[in-house]
Amino acid sequence: MAPIIIAALVSLLITGFFCYSITKVLDHIAEENRSIQPKMIWLLLIPGFNWIWNFVVATKLSLSIKKEMEARDFDVSGKPTFMQGILYAIISVISVIPSIMIRLSAKTPEELINATKAIPENLSIVIEVIGIIQIILFITYWSKISWYKNILENDEKKPNENN
Repeated sequence: MAPIIIAALVSLLITGFFCYSITKVLDHIAEENRSIQPKMIWLLLIPGFNWIWNFVVATKLSLSIKKEMEARDFDVSGKPTFMQGILYAIISVISVIPSIMIRLSAKTPEELINATKAIPENLSIVIEVIGIIQIILFITYWSKISWYKNILENDEKKPNENN
């Protein structure tokens, strides 16, 4: 039981840092260009709900960045961070499907343990690959968010060209 609790706490900590990074991006976006408020990002910390909220954050963060970049006269094509965010949201939902199916098939704790032990090896490999893909997409998404934060931050530090 201790490894599960430790894993949950580590996951919560990482998600907390991720939420903090997103709020820092939104701090560099003018209020009128925000499609989501920074405090709403923290809803990603709610287990289960975050599977749905990831889609909202990916969409609204992308729109906010795009509006801000256009307001600052950057040439923006497409939706910044959107593809990375949506792919991460999709794989996050896919990654929990096997677990939900196992839990729904078991009526007692013993059946749950037996069902978990009885996962075929090829399905186990697929679950592990999905987990690795989820981690890669998460890192890619977070990196892209940080990249846009740096762009916005550095743009604010430029000396005023009108002087």
